[in-house]
Amino acid sequence: MPSPNPVTFSNQQINSKLIYRRTSGLPEQAEDSSSIDDGSKSSFRKWMVKKFDEYKPSLVLENKASVARDHLANERTFLAWLRTSLSFVGIGVAITQLFRLKGESSKGGNIIGIVFIILGILFLGFGIVRYFHSQYLMTTGHFPASRGSVLVGTILTILSLTACFLVIIIDN
Repeated sequence: MPSPNPVTFSNQQINSKLIYRRTSGLPEQAEDSSSIDDGSKSSFRKWMVKKFDEYKPSLVLENKASVARDHLANERTFLAWLRTSLSFVGIGVAITQLFRLKGESSKGGNIIGIVFIILGILFLGFGIVRYFHSQYLMTTGHFPASRGSVLVGTILTILSLTACFLVIIIDN
């Protein structure tokens, strides 16, 4: 039996146990004698499907031209912002710990570590805003060109690296 199209869901049976719902993409149990349960599990499943239908956590878009490719690229871009954010937080923790290894706690090292952690939080915020803004514009048929977040991110990174360099020079 062929699998359903990954973009539009059909009501075909998959592996004789799962059926994809058209609105939410949630798998649900097929109605056969082996899947009859007590009422509580069935009512919970119905409640969960109702909530997914109500809030629609995913956009269902028709895949014309490059819609799927563009949205997947948008997700990859968000994941890059997330990785960058986690890197900055890791650098902040590492700097704080490295300055602590000297024996006494360095005020400059703590400040630089906190700056990198705050930068990580800001980059995550940039990524979230950029993801949803790009998603909205792509659904309206426009393409967002990012200039502001890239410029602000670059300036903040250069400033924090310069400050880290200065603290290392001054502390020695």
